[in-house]
Amino acid sequence: SGHMKRRTFDTLISITGLVLAAILLAAGGLLSWGASFAQNTVHDQLVAQKINFTGADSFKDDCLKPLASWADKPVDSANAAKAYSDVIACHMESAFVGMGLKADETYATLGRVRGMDQASKEAQTLNAARTLAFQGETLRSILLTAYAFGTIGAVAAVASTVAYIVGALMLLLA
Repeated sequence: SGHMKRRTFDTLISITGLVLAAILLAAGGLLSWGASFAQNTVHDQLVAQKINFTGADSFKDDCLKPLASWADKPVDSANAAKAYSDVIACHMESAFVGMGLKADETYATLGRVRGMDQASKEAQTLNAARTLAFQGETLRSILLTAYAFGTIGAVAAVASTVAYIVGALMLLLA
């Protein structure tokens, strides 16, 4: 009867292995679908925007030099979206400095214009900077969201591969 118990144990282990393999392969499929959905959506939405990086001659500022490899390329991927958001941040900093303001101004910090005499030169400068900050921060937020979703898609693609491999191993062992 000791032999029978061993056989029952082996059968249970094999069934457990097959169930785990099935779960892992299903997870692999779902992760793969999620990865392609995220990456295709990010790609298609960015391509529809028709955004292109400018030519290499425009990457002169210190904050733009690290991004020069993107020159003349389309914004069509998560990484391109992140890089383009960095280009916008650099342009905003330059514009603020050009207006006689601090480089790290934001829509929130420029809110100090409220309560000022709106006809004054300072208020006009701050209002112009605030409009720029609002537009730039909004564009950066959208691009960084695309970057985040694309990155989640890339992680799901790796997880999918791992699930497939482990699932296949479980199938072989079972």
